[in-house]
This record gives sequence, C-alpha cells and structure tokens, in this order.
Amino acid sequence: MSLDENSRICEATLCRPSRPQTRLGAVRVAFPYGANQDAAGIGAGMDEAQGVTRIFIGALILMTGIMKFTVPMLRAAWSGQLRLARLPFYKLTFWLLPVVELTVGTLLILGVGTRPAAVVVLLMMVGAVYVHVVVDDPSVFPLQPNAPIIPIVVIGLTIYVLVSGTGAWSIG
Repeated sequence: MSLDENSRICEATLCRPSRPQTRLGAVRVAFPYGANQDAAGIGAGMDEAQGVTRIFIGALILMTGIMKFTVPMLRAAWSGQLRLARLPFYKLTFWLLPVVELTVGTLLILGVGTRPAAVVVLLMMVGAVYVHVVVDDPSVFPLQPNAPIIPIVVIGLTIYVLVSGTGAWSIG
C-alpha cells in the first residue's frame, strides 16, 4: 500500500493521532485534542480543582469539629443525635469524634495524608447518613435538613478526592 493510498484510507476513516493520556493513580485519563496540559501532563485546572475540593472538605469537617466544642446549641444537638441513634460508647463518641474531625480537617486543608484522611471522612459521613436516616427528630439537626443531603454530597466529594489525590496547594 502506498503512502498516498494510506492517507486516503486514514482520511476516509477519520484517523487522528492518539489522544494524549496521563496516569492519575490507577485511573487513565484521556484529554480532548488541543487540551492544555502542564508539565506533569495533567489538564489545566485539574490540579486546582482537586486542591479546592480537598480544602473545602477539610474546612467543612474542621468547622464541624470546632462547633461541637464551642457552640452549646450544636453540642446539645450532637448529644441528641448520638442518643437518639443509640450509637454505642456514647461518651467516647461524644468527645472523640470532634477531635477526629479537628485532626482530619486540618490534615485535608494542609494536604498531608490526604487519602487516609479522606477514608476517615468517608466513614464518618456513612455514620452521618445512618444517623440522619434513623433519627426522626428535626430539632437535633438545627443547621441542616433532616434528610442526609449534606453527608451524601460530602461522600461524593470525598470519593473524588480519594480517586484524584491531593491536588494543588498541599505541603504533603
């Protein structure tokens, strides 16, 4: 087959050079033709989106932990959630989970140990969904809807962080 004939076949079948690809963890990502890529081969803005998502989740979890220690109304609501959900080890959970939230939120904001911290957030949010489903008293959810909307959104964002990684603005 001649070069000219090969070109006609390629044009007829809409042959194009293969798309640039890069590896993110175990996920293979193909970029559209002409997509801007940085030196690491990641599409422009992707690293920033990962960083913003990680920092957002970290700030949300950190603020939740702070509020459980400092805002009496939210501390009482937290206590009511635990009691009505009949979770085991009430006193341990009441004091330990806010400490875990402070720690994990800080780690996510800094970008240190991102994936292990995201796993902890995922487990906490599964527990939060459980509490929302089991507890049928809107008075113990003063700043959020009774339906588990916020925990489900955080689960989705956390899965994104688990898959995509730390992203921009991390020290780890």
